[in-house]
Amino acid sequence: MTSHKRQHFVPQSYLKAWCDPNTPAGQEPYVWRFNKDGSDPRRKAPENIFHETDLYTIHRADGERDLVLEHGLAGLESEFVTIRDATLARRGEITPRDHVMLCAFIAAAHARTPAQRDHHGAQWAEVLDMMERMREWAKTATPEQMRAASTIGRSSGPSIEYEDVKRLAGKPMQNILIPMVTEVTPLLLPLDILVLVTAGAAFITSDNPCVWFDPRATSGRRCIRGRR
Repeated sequence: MTSHKRQHFVPQSYLKAWCDPNTPAGQEPYVWRFNKDGSDPRRKAPENIFHETDLYTIHRADGERDLVLEHGLAGLESEFVTIRDATLARRGEITPRDHVMLCAFIAAAHARTPAQRDHHGAQWAEVLDMMERMREWAKTATPEQMRAASTIGRSSGPSIEYEDVKRLAGKPMQNILIPMVTEVTPLLLPLDILVLVTAGAAFITSDNPCVWFDPRATSGRRCIRGRR
């Protein structure tokens, strides 16, 4: 039997904090899922929502399924749950290691959703389309045209090959997730952390649960606002 086919882009362990405390005894705990406009409310167990088949699986040339991303995310989720339950829920002080793990969890929460996959996939698809049109043009271009084109947009910075762009457009999650987490986590570390706690009112999360909000984007500073 193939394992780990159902892969959650919002972790079950994260969603369990939203389970209805009034779930009847003997019934599996559930959250309330509804559309953005508040319509179509339904009770759903965390296991049964916010997942896709093989969302993070890397399919090797030999047909094997590489679950390195799935297992890595599971380890990060376990770290988060420990910090949430053992420290944050008890109003404890986080350690420097806790701080790093929380920032890594937030970075992953932002990068791991289908919304982010589709966003990056669309961006790289545009680049791939331009490269393919350029490759077709080059088949009939004269030497003079090729020389002129080679000087347009020339830069001393890093370049990217056609095959790399093809991989980014076709499998953005498998190719971008780790770089996104490793690049964003250090950017989050210098920021202050504010944890909101409520005894009565409900929090609301979503299928794209992490939001970047920067009111001073032109100044180069970054402000991050997340939903629990």
